[in-house]
Amino acid sequence: QNESAVSLYPNPNKGTFTLSASVAAQVAVIDMAGNVVYTAQAGPLTTTTLSTGLSSGIYVVKITTAKGISTQKLVIE
Repeated sequence: QNESAVSLYPNPNKGTFTLSASVAAQVAVIDMAGNVVYTAQAGPLTTTTLSTGLSSGIYVVKITTAKGISTQKLVIE
């Protein structure tokens, strides 16, 4: 249910991606060591381009909304 409220694309990407949210969301990018390396907020009904400046690798994106928390894998090339 949360997945459709917030989408992240393209994935994989080069460190810049677009976050599209139909609800208010808090986004945290977490590296494989469990460290939060980037955070952002998205308002309801917004599309935001985020430039993380992160090095290539696999990250976990934790998306928190009023409906709960979801996670998805993010690949930066």
